[in-house]
Amino acid sequence: MVSQTMTHGGQFLLRTLVVLLLACSVVSSCLAQEDETETGTIKGTVTSSKGGPISGARILMTDRTTGKTLALRSDAAGAFASGDLAASDYTVRVEMRGFITGSAVVTVKPGAAATVDLALGQEPLPGVVSAMEETAAEHGVSGRGRVLRVRAAGAQVIR
Repeated sequence: MVSQTMTHGGQFLLRTLVVLLLACSVVSSCLAQEDETETGTIKGTVTSSKGGPISGARILMTDRTTGKTLALRSDAAGAFASGDLAASDYTVRVEMRGFITGSAVVTVKPGAAATVDLALGQEPLPGVVSAMEETAAEHGVSGRGRVLRVRAAGAQVIR
């Protein structure tokens, strides 16, 4: 007949294995939970200063601690989203030909989406210091026309 009782050493070994399995289970679940909460995202939109979306703008997200940079482009609606990023402070820089570059500092928190919306102003024309549209009446000219007064760097305006 086979003995139905375990020896003292066998019971100790069984208990030790159960404790080790439970410890491994707890540690692995803690590590998995830590991985899930150590990242966040950055999302936002890029628009012109007049409110229209800017498609194809280049967005650079630089981790201010590590210097690591992620580059992506805005979609047709001017929207962008980073995907998972390490929780940290980031400089978000937006570039587009014909527009003044914009930037902002944003903090990514674990498990959260940080939002940054940037409105870019149009670049001035080369050599133009300022341009102002005025009515013709403001210049003593009869009619309903409009006058575009342009001040250019190094240029003299002759009336």
